[in-house]
Amino acid sequence: MRRIEGVAYSATEGGRGYKLSRQLEKGYLTEQELITERDNLLKGTVGKSFVDALKYLVNNSRNPFEKLLATNIVKLVQRMESAGFNFDYKILDVRGNIQPQGFQGLTTVTNNNVVVSLAATNDALARDNGVNHQTLLHEAVHAVTLAATGAARRGRLPDDIKLKQDIKDLFNLFDAVKSYFNSQIAELDAGRVSEEELHPIVSTYSKRSTTGSPNFLTNGDELLAWGLTDSEMQDFLDTVAYNPRTGEVGVEGKGTITLWEALVNALRKLLKLPPKDNTALNELLRVQNNLLAPDEA
Repeated sequence: MRRIEGVAYSATEGGRGYKLSRQLEKGYLTEQELITERDNLLKGTVGKSFVDALKYLVNNSRNPFEKLLATNIVKLVQRMESAGFNFDYKILDVRGNIQPQGFQGLTTVTNNNVVVSLAATNDALARDNGVNHQTLLHEAVHAVTLAATGAARRGRLPDDIKLKQDIKDLFNLFDAVKSYFNSQIAELDAGRVSEEELHPIVSTYSKRSTTGSPNFLTNGDELLAWGLTDSEMQDFLDTVAYNPRTGEVGVEGKGTITLWEALVNALRKLLKLPPKDNTALNELLRVQNNLLAPDEA
């Protein structure tokens, strides 16, 4: 991989031809912090294993949340590796500042092989640059969660009561989402609601080509991939009430939260994070420009 220099551009510079980092626009990091983070991540992780890249984050975290999350993901990745999963880590040189498919990070899962790739732009401030702590952690959550759910489906999950219960809770949530989704489409098919009354994601899904589009409601892995990588799906999940005690969906009442909040909470438990980290995990999981390809097996 060719060396990519840390080039500084002003956030107000016109005519650059590409968008700037959201972290910069929101004031989370300064220009120099973004450049330093990208350059150090390149130096510290290029050519290394996925676990080594995560350990780099453990040792160079920006805050306690990053450190704890990276530490816990390392442990879960190692457990998945012991169950027969292989994790690969790549940094892909964009050779410019615009990633053609618009992603900062990409996670692909094929059988037991998981590949996490980050897009490296020339300018560390470019929005499509994925060589940063946020994108690596975002993709790491995808990678280890899909490995765990895939292992559960194949009966290869490590013998751990809490881990199995955490995955079971995720699958129960998937079932609730699928049930509600299908009930909305059934209402549309029966003429009891109009297309305009449905959330756009439900309307779009109902009109998909059965031969040309993947069925994201086929299993939990594909639904998880959709929920964590599509901003419109995340918006839909955040508008639907869910009762974690009864499993009832779509009816607001005492003790209800949204399906999105339930998903974040379930992943927090899987990743062994304390309740106080719900907000930080929610922000990390919110889609920026990250894509994830579900299991192709």
